[in-house]
Amino acid sequence: MPGEFKIIERIRKAAGRPSGALVLGIGDDCAAFRPSPGCETLSTSDMLVEGVHFRLSQGLPAVGYKSMAANISDILACGGKPLYALAAVGLPEKGAMRTALSLYSGMRKCADKFGVRIIGGDTVRSDKLVISITAIGEAAGGKTVTRSGAKPGDYIIVSGELGNGSAALKKNKAWLPPLRPELSFELCGRSLVSSMIDISDGLSSELYHLCEESGTGALIYEELVPVSKAALNISGGIRRRALSAAFSGGEDYELLFTVPAEFLGTALKLGRRHAKLSVLGRMLPARQGVKLFGSGKMKVLPRGGYDAFI
Repeated sequence: MPGEFKIIERIRKAAGRPSGALVLGIGDDCAAFRPSPGCETLSTSDMLVEGVHFRLSQGLPAVGYKSMAANISDILACGGKPLYALAAVGLPEKGAMRTALSLYSGMRKCADKFGVRIIGGDTVRSDKLVISITAIGEAAGGKTVTRSGAKPGDYIIVSGELGNGSAALKKNKAWLPPLRPELSFELCGRSLVSSMIDISDGLSSELYHLCEESGTGALIYEELVPVSKAALNISGGIRRRALSAAFSGGEDYELLFTVPAEFLGTALKLGRRHAKLSVLGRMLPARQGVKLFGSGKMKVLPRGGYDAFI
């Protein structure tokens, strides 16, 4: 079976290029369109399937929270303000009411925390629990931040610490990400960010996405990657093992973004009011590839990360 990203790419080609009021189509964290001049609306949809993306033993409220957070994170990754959500669920017949109420309690908790209103959705009967959420927002300053704006020389920055999602999964828990709306609003609203993506599938995978969409390469330094305490704990305190969770574990929902050199000082000063920020390296010309420097050696960064089809 082809991987998830090959399937998406084929669908993307079949859908054609954005035109008219459609600013951004398939291939980024959100779609963006202009319902009227000077306004860009963002929309994103994410589906989670029992046994593929979560386990019931992780707790239905936590699963509901995570499912809503994943969509809000996509809006933030495009520099947007999340506003509304539609939640559709496929429910097993046994215990359907209890499942629905427990799930929605977690969705509502997350939505309320980030100022999002759940305005509709759907329910159907299903053999397994299936959750599909569509989030709607608007771009800060009326302009969407994409994955395709990075240039060689831009600095690569990540928020927070990485490996928390992978560490939670190994303990059979759902990681409830902090999310960074204030950071996104501050930096994107001031046009300090050239490209951005959220880390849902792992640092390695997301960096490759930025490079492919921007037509660049990248160099990051292993020693600068911020590994979480939780990732270190499940790795016996050995940083090299914990790095695997950071690069390939996924579900951290931190922000990975690039900043032109002339804006770096301002971006760090303003951004660090809202979150821990780590400068990982710089974007390179595409011909130089995606590289990792660590232990005195330069090598190609392995492309890891979560793929639902592998």
